Amino acid sequence: MLPFDRNAMLTIDEMPNEDLRLVARKCGVEVANQLIIHLQGVSIHVPRRALKKATEKYIRENYDGHNVKELALACGFSVRHVYGVLNLGKNGDRKPNK
Repeated sequence: MLPFDRNAMLTIDEMPNEDLRLVARKCGVEVANQLIIHLQGVSIHVPRRALKKATEKYIRENYDGHNVKELALACGFSVRHVYGVLNLGKNGDRKPNK
């Protein structure tokens, strides 16, 4: 008898539930299999705004003084939110810290 290989790959159709099938479709079968091997029994919640800090960092690093609308479109935020991230008023002036 051959020893059981914990790293044996399951196909998308063999995934034990719909969540793992979704992971396999979106991230790859290898990722889904690694989750099965290493994180059995762990529940993972991915917040809707999981990339909020990274997106806000992108806005701050790519602001050139004139591209608020372009940043808002690129990041899926409102212009008002981009101004808030940059701590700017509507006229582009820095807002005082409270």
